[in-house]
Amino acid sequence: MSTILLVDDEPAIVKMLKWRLETTGYKVISAISGIEALKVIQQTPVDFVITDVRMPRMDGFTLITKIKAVLANIPCLIMSGHGDIDMTGQATQVGACGYIHKPIKFEELENLIHQNLDVKSHSNAWV
Repeated sequence: MSTILLVDDEPAIVKMLKWRLETTGYKVISAISGIEALKVIQQTPVDFVITDVRMPRMDGFTLITKIKAVLANIPCLIMSGHGDIDMTGQATQVGACGYIHKPIKFEELENLIHQNLDVKSHSNAWV
């Protein structure tokens, strides 16, 4: 079972996405800030990170930059309700595996998670 860290400062979004992801077989740990997410990652191994962009004190881009500095191979996905072309480019620059616009289309989210976890598992396989 893959563990997903879900980071968003909006409790309703966390509750809805956590429920949907858990019903499809993922273990979900949530954090309401980038600072809390970094503490979670230090204590618990995670396979995938989904983070909102706009959060107080640390935005999603900064969070991914900090995660990638320590765990380069962990797939991180950016989500936001305020998307534009620049945001997609910035997500790529910080090493995010993708960008998804709110409101979340769950099938699209699940496909992105599955694709990136599949790539991660193959890159960690012994040859």
